[in-house]
Amino acid sequence: MTAGSIEPVEEANILCGKRKPMDHIKISVIVPVYNTEKYLRQCLDSILSQTLQELEVICIDDGSTDSSPAILDAFCRKDSRVRVLHKENDGLGAARNSGIGMACGDYIGFVDSDDFVAPDMFRSLYLRAKDTGADVVVGNIFLYQDHTKEQKPYRNQELYKALGACGSFHSSSHPEIVEWIGVWDRIYRRDFLLKYNLRNPEHVIYEDALFSFQTSVLSKCMAVCPEAVYYYRKNTGTAITDREIQNDSYKFDFLKNGAAIREFLNSQGNATVYLPCFFRYLLTNALWHQSNIVKWHIFQAFFQDARQLLLSPMLFYTQPGQPIGWKARVYLWMLRRNLSLLCYVMFYIKKLRRKRRLQNGGEQ
Repeated sequence: MTAGSIEPVEEANILCGKRKPMDHIKISVIVPVYNTEKYLRQCLDSILSQTLQELEVICIDDGSTDSSPAILDAFCRKDSRVRVLHKENDGLGAARNSGIGMACGDYIGFVDSDDFVAPDMFRSLYLRAKDTGADVVVGNIFLYQDHTKEQKPYRNQELYKALGACGSFHSSSHPEIVEWIGVWDRIYRRDFLLKYNLRNPEHVIYEDALFSFQTSVLSKCMAVCPEAVYYYRKNTGTAITDREIQNDSYKFDFLKNGAAIREFLNSQGNATVYLPCFFRYLLTNALWHQSNIVKWHIFQAFFQDARQLLLSPMLFYTQPGQPIGWKARVYLWMLRRNLSLLCYVMFYIKKLRRKRRLQNGGEQ
């Protein structure tokens, strides 16, 4: 399945300094940028100081209105590996796709401009890719709390170790890998992306979900590298998950992406093996989105759409690939019985209790 064409970007629109000859570009690192002046320097410094030096950094300025464009231009003049494209705002998916069209490296990676990476990240991913021949190599993620500077693992570290010890594998032998949604914690063989014409969906939020499923399922083999660490910054107020609570349209974009993933899996001959993990991903994340809705008419509309998606014939008899928590089980029970009002009342009471705890100085 293809996800649209990848158009080359006209060089006339690209700002770059005097480029020094490079024997070979091993990785093209694509950095979409929109109004992240506070974090942008740390992000780019972490990439340019990588122990793997044979890389290019493609920065896509997606119509920023702060000082981000000036910061990008300064880095471009300072380091010949940096290329900058200034464009009108068109969203994160379109920015990443522009970067894919500009990329020259053997592999492609993505870094969000409010995050940063460990010094050995891309070297570790590249070496694992060369050793295993994998189309996709997934690294580790640590959450970085912006206020406290605390760092903690984002995913199950034991599973990282287990999959890391496998060498290369096909995703069908470890279907739980499809639940590791992300584009920025991994690298992709560029020829693989071009072969299947894969790109990020545009003009929707959570655009990485479909791309993540497609690349995991279509790759001939994957590998996991627990040593490659990506720092995902939280509590900045700029992240999608930070803004999602205030924007109901984001929640429905999640369901749109879920339907697109379902159609993609339905088009694949080996889809059955992925359905339990896909169902678990849909259920647990739909519950989170549902819990963030305040207005009743929006709550009810999301509930009905989630019900239609999760109880579709393709998924109705699917059991989750991993155990699910009691909250998800209760939510599924209410979806099956169409108890949207009961669900709303339960979440409303929970919000009131949380508000009282916060007012009394307790923790959320």
